[in-house]
Amino acid sequence: MVIAAFETTALTLNHALIILAMFPQYQELLFEELKEVFPAGEDFEVEHQDVQKLVYLDRILNEILRLFPAVPIIVKDATKDIRLSNGVFIPKGVILSIDIFNLHRNKDLWGHDADTFDPDRFLPDNVSQRHPYAFIPFSKGTGNCIGSLIVS
Repeated sequence: MVIAAFETTALTLNHALIILAMFPQYQELLFEELKEVFPAGEDFEVEHQDVQKLVYLDRILNEILRLFPAVPIIVKDATKDIRLSNGVFIPKGVILSIDIFNLHRNKDLWGHDADTFDPDRFLPDNVSQRHPYAFIPFSKGTGNCIGSLIVS
C-alpha cells in the first residue's frame, strides 16, 4: 500500500507540473488562488480549512486525474449477478476489466473535446449533470482506493 501511494502520488504530481507548464493560463489562476488563501512572505501552517478553500486546485487535480488516471485499468470480480442500467447482464464470478483511461476520455460522457485539458469540467453544475460513474480515478464502490478518502 505504501509503495502504491508513493508511486501514484508522484505520477499525479508529475502530470500536474507538466500540465501547468503547458497551460500557463491555468497556472496563473491557480497561483492567484494560492496567494488569496496563504499569507505572503511569512511562515505559516497549512490547516485543513485552508486546503478546503482551494477549489480551483481541486478542479485542476480532478481534471489531471481524469486525463491521466494513476491506475488506468482496474480489475473487479462480480460477487453477485448484476444487471447494468443499459440492460447488460453480468453473472456472478465474472472478472471485469474497467478501462478508466478511455472511460475518462469518452466523448459521449465528456463532450467532443474530451481529450482537452479543461478544469471547468469540474465546476459544480457540470459535475451534477454527469453520471456518478463517469469519473472514477480511485475506482468506485466497495474496494475502491483508500486514496479517495484523502482527496475527498
